[in-house]
Amino acid sequence: MEQNTMLLKALTSCDIKLAKILIEGGVNLNIKNPAGQTPLMIACLMNVHVNKKIQVIKCLLGNGVDINETDDSGRNAMMYASHSKSTEVIDFLNVFLVCKT
Repeated sequence: MEQNTMLLKALTSCDIKLAKILIEGGVNLNIKNPAGQTPLMIACLMNVHVNKKIQVIKCLLGNGVDINETDDSGRNAMMYASHSKSTEVIDFLNVFLVCKT
């Protein structure tokens, strides 16, 4: 299985340890699944404790993921975070965006 596809599968199955290994190993962080979702979007939807979710998001952002990328419907990571109703993730992404500018 291709490493890039493995990252999407690791995130979808909430395998945080494998996801972090793949992210830090240099896989393509802006790969998309058939719906156009990036690893960052999938991470925003993971059904794990918010601290673990933020760890993965922080790892993705720290390794150069494009936070502004959109899926096939025009939604970005912030929209996915809003959909998950995780105020901590929304706040984290907002701080990242402010610090980035």
